Amino acid sequence: MSSVLIVADRAGEEPVALPRGLALAARMGWDADVVAFCYESLGSIHDRLKRIEARHHLTEQRREQVAAEIERLKPAEVAVDLTVAWDKSVHLWVDTRCARKRYAAVIRKGHRSRSFLYTSTDWHLLREAAAPVMIAAEHQWSPTRSIVAAVDLHTRSRAKRELNTAIIETARRYADAGGHPLHLVYAIHVPHILTELGLMDGEAHARKIAEDMHPVTDRLCDEHGIPRENLHIHEGAVEHVIADEAERLHAQLVVMGTVGRHGVGAKVLGNAAERVLTVLRTDVLALKPGMAPP
Repeated sequence: MSSVLIVADRAGEEPVALPRGLALAARMGWDADVVAFCYESLGSIHDRLKRIEARHHLTEQRREQVAAEIERLKPAEVAVDLTVAWDKSVHLWVDTRCARKRYAAVIRKGHRSRSFLYTSTDWHLLREAAAPVMIAAEHQWSPTRSIVAAVDLHTRSRAKRELNTAIIETARRYADAGGHPLHLVYAIHVPHILTELGLMDGEAHARKIAEDMHPVTDRLCDEHGIPRENLHIHEGAVEHVIADEAERLHAQLVVMGTVGRHGVGAKVLGNAAERVLTVLRTDVLALKPGMAPP
């Protein structure tokens, strides 16, 4: 049976990741591993035994708090294993765990920082974790909302075409498990400089590309059982097209691909998934190349 790794919400926060993860585990037929992080600098306590006692007290206090939340939220059919990690490096702990055990998803509440909208931990997990990463937003799931699969239909790369398939199949499983309608969204990017200089009609160019892709899109819809009216192709920046369509379609979850980047450039510029996160107000599930559907 597949498992989901849920990063428990911080102490004192409104629970988001824990209820979302447990509800999804019940819907998808998964077990749930929950990790609750706990760390305090105890360097000012010089007595070694007292440091050990303080760490034990804080760890057990955190365990009791999260165990009570699990007991309140856990569906009867979901097996839950709780770990309390004395660690301040969330992403390194998660990376190590994902290297040892395969997870259908890692679920964590999104945390915004003033400078880059989301914290470095969120960015690191999106780029590095060896499992699909879901950044959960602060809202309840509803069966009336849709699942959106953001795909790159114009790519010639075999790896990206395989990633498209994984994105659609993953989105389909989430949609079917919750009774949600599934929609595909593709953004056709036209450089602004060309439209600003009058060298290209962006909308006309997008329509021409969409028409040329009919054989591809027809085959894709047939293969995955997606109604033609649930395929949405628009011209514009990827993040804005996806965010606009997600809002228009009342999306519950956006499933998309991401390719890891490193260094300061990655944090400032980001990749498509990271840029989308800055404008989306819904859950995002990011898959990397080579990841199989849950």
